[in-house]
Amino acid sequence: MKWTNKGHELDDLGEVYSQVENLYIWGVSELAKKCYEFLLYLNLADKFNIVFLDKSTKKQSELFCGKTVLPPQALLESARQNVKNKAIVLAFPNGQDEVRELLNRHGIVNVFSALQQHNRNDNFIQNFLCIWAMYKHGILISHWTSYCLTTRCNLNCKGCLNFTPYINNPWDETFDEFKQHIDIVFSKFDYLYSLHFTGGEPLLHKNLPRFLNYISENYRERVFEFFLITNGSIVPCLSVMEALKQAKCSVWLDDYSQNVSLCASNIELVKRAFGDADIPVTIIRVDSWYDFEIDATNNSSMSEEEIINHKDQCNRFLHDFYDGKIYGCCYHKFAQKAGIIAETDNDYIDIASSSKMEILEFRQGFTNKGYVDFCRRCRGFGNNTKSIPCAIQIPKYR
Repeated sequence: MKWTNKGHELDDLGEVYSQVENLYIWGVSELAKKCYEFLLYLNLADKFNIVFLDKSTKKQSELFCGKTVLPPQALLESARQNVKNKAIVLAFPNGQDEVRELLNRHGIVNVFSALQQHNRNDNFIQNFLCIWAMYKHGILISHWTSYCLTTRCNLNCKGCLNFTPYINNPWDETFDEFKQHIDIVFSKFDYLYSLHFTGGEPLLHKNLPRFLNYISENYRERVFEFFLITNGSIVPCLSVMEALKQAKCSVWLDDYSQNVSLCASNIELVKRAFGDADIPVTIIRVDSWYDFEIDATNNSSMSEEEIINHKDQCNRFLHDFYDGKIYGCCYHKFAQKAGIIAETDNDYIDIASSSKMEILEFRQGFTNKGYVDFCRRCRGFGNNTKSIPCAIQIPKYR
C-alpha cells in the first residue's frame, strides 16, 4: 500500500474500531485463550464486554477463562442491534470463511481471525488490536518483532529464505549494536506481542546469553511472547539454557530431521535438553516451504500499480527490525545482508525519527512507494507462490 496521507491513513478504521465495546471470541481453544490473555496482559480486557462462544454443548456447560460460554445463536439473535459496537474473533482453524459469510449476512463486518497466516489482513492482533489500542489509548504495539542475531548457519538449505547459500562472509551482531537497537525499539513501542531471535542459527552466537539477559533485565515485562528459533541440530550449552530460563524465553524448534542427517541425529537430544531444563518447546514440522526463485524472477516490466498489487498480495507484516529501523519486508533485508540487493531509504522506516502513528501505518503495510525494491526480484507469498521440499542441503552459490 502506498502512503498518500501519512499519519492519517488509518483514521477511518481507527474511528470504526474505537466504537467496539462487545468482543465475541468464537471457539473455545488455545487460540481464544491466548487472545484473552494478551488483553489481560495489556490491562485492556476490561475495556470490552468479552463473550466466549462455542457450538459445543459440553463447552457451554463449563467455564472458560473464568467466563460462561454461550452458543453462537446468542450473538446471531442480537446481531443487527448495535452492529458498530461488535467485533468477532474467530478462534478455530477450519470453516472460518463459512462463518464469516454467515456473520456478514447478519450485518456484522468487524470479523477477525486469531490465526497467524500468510496473505491475511484480518488478524485480530495485527489488524484490529494494534489499530484500536493506538486510536483509543495511544498505545503502540508490535505484533511480530523479528531480530536476526547472526547470519551464520550450520546448514545450507535450498530455497533458504534467509539466503544463507549466498553469504560468503557471515557476521554476528555485536552486543553494543543489539543494545542500541533494542533501546530505540522500546523508546517508541509500548508493548511487543512477540519478540523472537532468529538467524542464521542463533545458537551459534557466542554472546546469546548476554542478549537474552539484557531483554530479561530491562524489557521482559513489555514482551508478551519471547522465543528463539533453532534448527534442532545443536544441543545448547548450560549458559544458554540458564539465560533462556531466566528470560522466560521459549523455543521454536524446526524439525528438519526428514531431510537433514545432522538434525535427525541430534533432534531428540535437543528436545530432551530443553525439556530437562523446563524450557517450553514448540516443534515446527513442514514438508515444504516457499521458493522465491530470486535468480529466475524478473518483475521489472510490471507497472507501478502492478508491483504495488504484487506486494499487497504478499504478506504485509513480515518485517525485520535492525539498526534502529523497521524494514518493510524481512526477506528484502535478508537479501541485502547477503549482498543480493542494495538498500534504499524506501525499504525501511527509521524508528527514532518517526511518529507512533507513522510506525503503525508502516507496520500495517504502507510504504512511500507501496512496495520494496526486492519485490521486482521475488515471487512473493501471493498467487504466484512455488513450494519446494524443505531443508534440502546444497553447495554454496558463491
